[in-house]
Amino acid sequence: MNLWYGSILERHGKQVTIKRQGAEIAQLFASYENRHFEFCITSDVMPGDVIVNSNGNEFTVLEIHERVMDVEPYGITAYVQSEADKVSKSSVHNTIYNFGSMQGSSIGSHGYVTINYNNCLEDMRKRIEAENSPDKVELEQIANLLEMILNGQVPSQKGLFSKFSEVMERNSWISGAVASTIFSWLATAPF
Repeated sequence: MNLWYGSILERHGKQVTIKRQGAEIAQLFASYENRHFEFCITSDVMPGDVIVNSNGNEFTVLEIHERVMDVEPYGITAYVQSEADKVSKSSVHNTIYNFGSMQGSSIGSHGYVTINYNNCLEDMRKRIEAENSPDKVELEQIANLLEMILNGQVPSQKGLFSKFSEVMERNSWISGAVASTIFSWLATAPF
């Protein structure tokens, strides 16, 4: 068995302590780089072990891989997670913000946003139903026409809603709802 790698680690590596199930089982020389330790092939290191460096930082071994040169194993790479990383990943940070009505908005740090124009249409229809407007029939026609445009049943064109301009003036909220729905549709439609 080739032990040349162990002598390199003794000269250039750092001494670490290996713990298994809370008990210290070995003091070994290793090198550390980018979330992994390198050990000599004869080292007794297993997934689940805890490696303690000279600064007292603890790392849990997630998996190990044998290093081979010319078909002969010479070292072990132990991929680890630091205790600090474990704590930060397990900590759940929930912050609640109350903004009142923020319809169609996305606030947070989830890394992605799902925009669904069907929700905008549904909200518009609910508002039309709840409104006590004499223009209820025309407002429903606006929602129906908008839905047909979004579903590709009616081609969009300039002036399509012009016959509803007076209704839209009397019910000013509908213009914002139409604009929001169209924007959501444009943001989700494939190009």
